[in-house]
Amino acid sequence: MFNESVSEIIVRRCQSHGKMIGFHIDHSKKTLQLALNSEGDYKGGKLIYATKGKLIKPHRAKGTVTVHNNQIVHGVTLLDEGVRYGLFFLHK
Repeated sequence: MFNESVSEIIVRRCQSHGKMIGFHIDHSKKTLQLALNSEGDYKGGKLIYATKGKLIKPHRAKGTVTVHNNQIVHGVTLLDEGVRYGLFFLHK
């Protein structure tokens, strides 16, 4: 699935704070994200990909993996309530 060497591993804890992560591309060449808790544990904080003229919001249950390269535009919606945890594997 990832098929790349891992340059960096990051654990991210995001608590509701009235902010979002705007659309961007990553500095790493490839990113694998592992959802460490379910979407029911928080409100908002949805991962969104902007690709081929569409917005795609993948369902991210606990244990779900998403992989994208540094050409995919993506962001995260406003985290309204709760805490969102993720584990990131980066290939730089």
